[in-house]
Amino acid sequence: MIYEAALSSTSDLTSLPILKGIEGGKREWEIILKESAGESAAPVKLDDVWKVRFLYKSSPASNRVRVNKDCAIIEPLAGKIRLQLGPKEMEFPGMWWAAIQLLDSDEVLLEQFPCWIMIQQRLDTKSKHKQATVADVRAFLYDRCPEDNRLLGAVQFTDDQIMTAMEYAVDEWNATPPSVAYFTTVSFPWKTQWIKGTAAYLLKSATFNQIRNNATYQTGTTTVNDSDKGPAYQQLGEALYKEWKDWVWAKKREINIELGWGASAYMEF
Repeated sequence: MIYEAALSSTSDLTSLPILKGIEGGKREWEIILKESAGESAAPVKLDDVWKVRFLYKSSPASNRVRVNKDCAIIEPLAGKIRLQLGPKEMEFPGMWWAAIQLLDSDEVLLEQFPCWIMIQQRLDTKSKHKQATVADVRAFLYDRCPEDNRLLGAVQFTDDQIMTAMEYAVDEWNATPPSVAYFTTVSFPWKTQWIKGTAAYLLKSATFNQIRNNATYQTGTTTVNDSDKGPAYQQLGEALYKEWKDWVWAKKREINIELGWGASAYMEF
């Protein structure tokens, strides 16, 4: 089975595309590289490109690239490449920072196309670490499908918005003193609390959107305002955020006491 995807070098200005795989599996993608985001964007011509490679790592700050895999150029003028990953390259489940890079014959970087790769845990995984997923967050927020949102007729949060909020929660854990037990979006071990922290960030973010778009309009005899939930979202977001933040402080104190004099721990995956 071949999966299709499209990446652009400006996707980090809009939203990061997501490549999805499964722990210990194999997957093949045909990917079109575009000059900008959007279906109508022109493809990047690859006739002068010497090498295309795919990389991913656990966090932007990490110096360790987990996978570095060459891609095949299959249609140079259409910007189409093929990426194949196998069991060893999808060994560890989690949310990984990824990119496709174009290099010239001197191996100088010409362009980069950022994305996520989300490797899902398999049902028969041997790992004791239970990874929080986008689906877990959707289930918590009851935002699983369009039928859950009768007025919107769509899910409220996109996958990449959820994954960005998951990143924010982990970043906040790492930034909160004391500096103990560093984690990434691959290794954060407390699934339920991570989901709550993610939900708090999503609701706080949705508050901004609701306030900006709060306007009542009338169609015939019907008055409609589908963006009047700012105060409710703010209240829910603040309550969840307080629960998350109180837990972070308590857990960090517990770890710090166990470590004795505040020795740092680092866990990448």
